[in-house]
Amino acid sequence: MRHVKLLFMILGLTFILTACGNPVKAKLHETNSGFNAKITGKTKHKKVYWQIGDTIHTTKTTDDAFTFEVPYKAMQYRITLADNEEMRNPTYVEGPVAKEIVQWPNFIQIYNPIAQQK
Repeated sequence: MRHVKLLFMILGLTFILTACGNPVKAKLHETNSGFNAKITGKTKHKKVYWQIGDTIHTTKTTDDAFTFEVPYKAMQYRITLADNEEMRNPTYVEGPVAKEIVQWPNFIQIYNPIAQQK
């Protein structure tokens, strides 16, 4: 009888611990275009909800995989992904940061005629 109770306790604990993992796994893939980066991932659910700022978007999955694009921004930001609309048990991905084309002092030297005279 003790062995049966112990077996049920171990099985119950295993089920609880497997439910605690993040249901959405995602990875950011930066592109050389500088406009959008691609996020790909896997989940067992039919939809993935993702949030940037206050706006929540949704993406359907195909064969337990999903993909969507996010914009490059000037500052670091965070993308929240979840398998439910309430965004419980989320996964976080850091959004891509745009690289500057030219540094400000160099820009002034090139395009400011007064600075060129000095």
